Amino acid sequence: MDNKRRFSYENISELEREIERKNYSLPLSSDIGVLNEPAAVAGRKIPNSLCLNPMEGHDADADGGPSALTFRRYRRHAEGGAGIIWLEATAVTERVTGRRSGNPKRRHEQPLLRLSH
Repeated sequence: MDNKRRFSYENISELEREIERKNYSLPLSSDIGVLNEPAAVAGRKIPNSLCLNPMEGHDADADGGPSALTFRRYRRHAEGGAGIIWLEATAVTERVTGRRSGNPKRRHEQPLLRLSH
C-alpha cells in the first residue's frame, strides 16, 4: 500500500475514488465557496478560511532575521490569497534545543520586526 502518494488528482472524482478505496470517512463538498467566507479569530477579521501552515525555510540572515529569500517566500504566500499565513518556528529563549539548522540565532526580535511591516 502506497501511503506516500502526492496529491496529484486531476479532478474531484479521482479523489473521491481514492477515499472510497481506502475506506476513509471523509465527506467532500463540491461547494468550495465556504472557503471564501470571512472568519474571526480573537476579534480579528480574517478575509477567508484558507490558512497557510508553517514551514521552516532555513533561509535566515547571519543575524537570525529574515533574508531576501524569506521576504520573497512570504510575499508569494500572501499573493496566493490565504487569509492566515502562519509563520515558521522561531526560538525565543536563550536555551534553544532541537534547532533544525545552524542559521537561526537567539537574537532575532528586531530582525523579525522587518518581516511584520
